[in-house]
Amino acid sequence: MLVLLLLSACKTRPSGRSTLEFRMEFHQVDYATEVRDSLARHPETTVFICTGCGLEEIPAELLACQHLEELALGHNGLKELPADIGAWRSLRRLDLSYNDRLGWSPVLSGLASLEELNLNGCGVRAVPLPLEGLPKLKVLALGQNPLLPTALEGLMGLDSLKSLNISYSNLYDVPEAIGALEGLNQLDLSSNGIQELPDFLWDLPLTSLDLTENKLPDLPEGLLRLYPDLKYLGLGANPLDAQAVEALKEQMPETEISFWTD
Repeated sequence: MLVLLLLSACKTRPSGRSTLEFRMEFHQVDYATEVRDSLARHPETTVFICTGCGLEEIPAELLACQHLEELALGHNGLKELPADIGAWRSLRRLDLSYNDRLGWSPVLSGLASLEELNLNGCGVRAVPLPLEGLPKLKVLALGQNPLLPTALEGLMGLDSLKSLNISYSNLYDVPEAIGALEGLNQLDLSSNGIQELPDFLWDLPLTSLDLTENKLPDLPEGLLRLYPDLKYLGLGANPLDAQAVEALKEQMPETEISFWTD
């Protein structure tokens, strides 16, 4: 099935400056026969989405699009990224999700303008230390990866990070490196095997904390230290006492607390 959108539109930036957006979108088509020629004719493309198209490498036509701001290549067969992706100097959003043999590529550090990075289901085991070259990164998704216990040490220098997803990652402890992310607002730890929460979590400026589908036996008192800034708390499918959760809801009336039992 092919979905193709070629749109030229005037887009207003936060600075007030208007720029031209050129968007191309393909889903579940063969790149060589359906996409390559169109992309080669439009190097001015700013938004390119090509999911489920059987890509095993970044095509040369895409590397020539030096005005890219948003790129989505999820559900392909990518195994590595070329060093010259640094030419995408304007790239702000990159979705490489569910390229399960990709892992973490060191060349990602060359994307100095990147603000959002999705590596869900990419076979990432660890983030390299030190991680440099991503000074603007605000959103990082690393869910559904076989993360090692020390996998996130490389994130300690990401002062701009606001949102982190490490759900479905076979974690039994909350990685200590998260405590160094002093600007973190949203943390997704759902669907792991976590039984205990560390004290450093209560010092973070969290507005959303998802602990759904873990193995928490009790509610830590530290949760109250996140109130009233915490707006969402996911506790569903944990072996918690329902009455204790109801009591917590009374103590945190402005927080949406989601809870259910299996």
